[in-house]
Amino acid sequence: MKLVSLNICNGGGERMPAIERYLAATGADVIVLPEYRQHRPPHLAGFSIFDASTIAKNAVAVAVRGNAERVELLPADADRHRIVGIRYCGITIVGLYFAQNQAKASLFDYLITAPFKEPTLLVGDFNTGLALDAEGTPFHCGDLFERLSERFVDLWRKHNGSTAREFSWQSKSSNGFRIDHGFGLNIESRACRYDHTTRGTITDHSALIIDM
Repeated sequence: MKLVSLNICNGGGERMPAIERYLAATGADVIVLPEYRQHRPPHLAGFSIFDASTIAKNAVAVAVRGNAERVELLPADADRHRIVGIRYCGITIVGLYFAQNQAKASLFDYLITAPFKEPTLLVGDFNTGLALDAEGTPFHCGDLFERLSERFVDLWRKHNGSTAREFSWQSKSSNGFRIDHGFGLNIESRACRYDHTTRGTITDHSALIIDM
């Protein structure tokens, strides 16, 4: 199984055809789309799309090749458009798009304590990381990111090492940040990597690719 997560930046807009071509070319079985907007969904032949919101603002969706079952999740009301869960091929897959600054704390609190059924993948734009994952300004809620790492395995670090640095988004001041993540609970992953060709071309984030 291949999973691709790509923050499409404010719903994709005029870049959507290029985004669709990229996603089709990856051969992904599961696609997580942070900053998805329900009123402008991508056209992905053969995929079912599960979105977290019907309101016209940045949310998150998970697209799967074929069919899947939606998983009921109970985050805080303010986070309902930021999380969507499905059960697919025996795996609970949770797509995520975290808020900025301290507002992201409530979603971390939910994930740290939620009774997920193993195996589970948490994937998307966390807008957070470890101190090692940032150049310049430190992350808000870095302590909660570390607590989540005690329950789940940071798949990129599993495959790339505890001291590695690689960034999935860049600020206007050219500082790099690794904010797109995949966390696993009893997940047998073969690889976890970034594709930086998407950044600055079809969106402002690198794609995260997980092979299982």
